Amino acid sequence: MCVQYCDPSVQGQSWDYWTRLCSIQGGASLDKSYSEYLAEGMVSYICEQNYTDGANTSVPVLQNKTDLLLDIHAENASDRNFYLSQYFGNIYLVYWGIFLIISFIRNIHVRFIKKRGGSNRVNKLWGLIKRYFIVSSLFNGRHLTKIKLGSIAIGVMPLRWQTIMAWGFCSLSVIFLFSGNDYFVGDPYFKNVNRQHVGYADSRGGYFANIILPQIYFFGSRNNILMVLCNWSFDTFNILHRWTGRWFIIYVAIHGWLLSMVTLRNAGHADYISYYWHTPEIDYGIGAAFVTGFMILSGIYSFRHYFYEIFLWFHIAGSITILPLIYYHIQWGGGDVHYIWATIALWGFDRVVRVCRILYFGVSMKADAKVVGDATYLEVNLSRKYKPQPGQYAFLYVMRHNFWESHPFSVMAERDGKYIFVAKRHHGMTGKLHSRISNASEKSDKVSVWIEGWYGQPYPLDKYDTILLVAGGIGITAMWFACSTLKAKNISGQRIILYWVVRSGESLKWAEEELKELSRMGGSAIDINIYVTSQNYTVKDISADPDLNSDQDAENSLNFDIEEGKSKDVLDTIGQVNESKEKDKISIYYGEKPHIQHVIHDTASNAPSSVAVFACGPGSLADACRHAVTEVSDTYNIDYYEDSFSWA
Repeated sequence: MCVQYCDPSVQGQSWDYWTRLCSIQGGASLDKSYSEYLAEGMVSYICEQNYTDGANTSVPVLQNKTDLLLDIHAENASDRNFYLSQYFGNIYLVYWGIFLIISFIRNIHVRFIKKRGGSNRVNKLWGLIKRYFIVSSLFNGRHLTKIKLGSIAIGVMPLRWQTIMAWGFCSLSVIFLFSGNDYFVGDPYFKNVNRQHVGYADSRGGYFANIILPQIYFFGSRNNILMVLCNWSFDTFNILHRWTGRWFIIYVAIHGWLLSMVTLRNAGHADYISYYWHTPEIDYGIGAAFVTGFMILSGIYSFRHYFYEIFLWFHIAGSITILPLIYYHIQWGGGDVHYIWATIALWGFDRVVRVCRILYFGVSMKADAKVVGDATYLEVNLSRKYKPQPGQYAFLYVMRHNFWESHPFSVMAERDGKYIFVAKRHHGMTGKLHSRISNASEKSDKVSVWIEGWYGQPYPLDKYDTILLVAGGIGITAMWFACSTLKAKNISGQRIILYWVVRSGESLKWAEEELKELSRMGGSAIDINIYVTSQNYTVKDISADPDLNSDQDAENSLNFDIEEGKSKDVLDTIGQVNESKEKDKISIYYGEKPHIQHVIHDTASNAPSSVAVFACGPGSLADACRHAVTEVSDTYNIDYYEDSFSWA
């Protein structure tokens, strides 16, 4: 309170401020104005005029004017740190908004403005942007192919534009942590400028952790409106979710460690242990820090990939537990809890919508399940006839196998209102389901399922004159549905080409029914090319073959070299089985793999107009397709779509 060195108007403003503060925080009521106290002559004797530093006193102290100005300077610097943190937090939103607006405009163009026809050549500037920023992987053509340390998968490579966006956020985070503060000699709270740097970084770390918390939950939610507006994939938002989460733990660590260091130096070891570690504010903060660190460690790619069910448990429990801990930590410290309420609202909204999606399709659905090889078929009769489009998917819950756990599935086919999903056997839920059905009579059974969908944005394949579909292994499920949808539309002049690469001819056994069904359909003709990479093809029970049950062998058998390959010739052709006016052509190649670069280059160069490439399969196959599209995207009018083979 300034009672000696300020003019009466400033003194009055100061008195009004403390009057409000006492009323809000202490419940005290100061019923007299400052002018009334002045009139009564009270101010002249409420302050001790000659105070010795360190002495005990029972009355207010009249501070030295120099010290008072330093105190005011320090308070202003602290306030500046807080408001700059809010300002920088808004810049984060502007930063994300720039990418979102660009993607929104592009999405609007592709879905509502883009027309079929025109030239197969692309605008040079737009082609260069696509080649070097939008379509391309970070380097070496790798994106979905797992990066391994020995035999252990440690991650995958993001796309170039995803990397630019994530590292731009990281750069801003580093800059914002130390920028704009008012450092000066004589700060009464810090002995020197170095301690000022530490103290302000500690405060700003806490502010930023609070500010980005809603973004973490928003980026990790399934019901994210930006997926619809900008056509970003779930994978892209997962990258943002992980990077904001990593910076959250960095901010928490900075906040906790630097605050402890400053307090320890100022208060001494004894007071630090006896008092500082026994306040509710600190107890809640330490609890939140431990939970956050545990979530980050359990979210490491290798752990998440090999122990997904355990990771899911930890992540759900941690995301629920951490919110009240942070809330009470901030509340006890007198901070702003609005960001916590925003986070709770976003998380709650996502969960409510997910439940509504499940209820929309019904909670008493039964799926006819059967096993063919290492694949499990689930045929579900949906009570609601909301037909998905290529590119969309649903999350399936199997009640008897971790009902809280769901996995994304693409629709393989739709017949008479029944939707067919196919799941390849992996660890966890899909492995348990496969084992259960395999042990049932005739390898079939009924299972209770919930469906949460549909998610994802439809791929606008009808906007292109030439569509090249490339599938590897069980990735064919998405392609069958795309083929049947496109055939049903029967778009005049549209050419559809399908390449399917499988390890063994036994895969044709479970695909035979879909091939026949596809060939019986009228509409657009499809040029189907099937590559069986095994040299020898003998009919046997696929489920008894240990090699086919190995995910690693399946990945290796479909491994594509991006740089090298040889052109393949037709070794076998299975007639023209479609009785419609335009007949499908089905060709099978044994002991070979297609040269993806040649296929995509030839398709783009010979197409009369625009080309869409849609890939689904193992990482190496998808990466080969992406790399090939990247190489020609600055020349030809070609776009790339991809269904990720792995979501973990």
